[in-house]
Amino acid sequence: MKQKMTACEIIQETYDYYTKDPDRRSFESDAMSGQGCRYNYKGKHCAVGRCLMLKWRRQGKNFPGNNKGIQDMLMANDWTADHENDLILDDMLMLRYRGHADDLWEELQTLHDNDVYWDEPNKRITADGHGRFKIMMRDWEGI
Repeated sequence: MKQKMTACEIIQETYDYYTKDPDRRSFESDAMSGQGCRYNYKGKHCAVGRCLMLKWRRQGKNFPGNNKGIQDMLMANDWTADHENDLILDDMLMLRYRGHADDLWEELQTLHDNDVYWDEPNKRITADGHGRFKIMMRDWEGI
């Protein structure tokens, strides 16, 4: 088993994964469902989706909350009426990714989702995207 990763290691891994091949970003676009990021879609996974345990990733397009924000996705997958034992993101992540604030995952999702960070026709990250990556690395250093 791999050792738990620091926030900067996760940011770097995510950056490297999508800049190597921006087509790995997980988007659905069709007339019926519209366009948007999906945690799992046609073998692709978003920034959070690629870090989920296999039992969640293998659900593919049928993953509950597939097109929702993190908190809504969690509720779609396991919500309890007493709010005492609600599912948290760490419960769904592979072990090496656990132990980080939801804010880290929200920022990674924004890097994945925001079109201003990606030059689709040329299949590369934009200067804004690279700048966002550098800011994230600085902000999460030592965490």
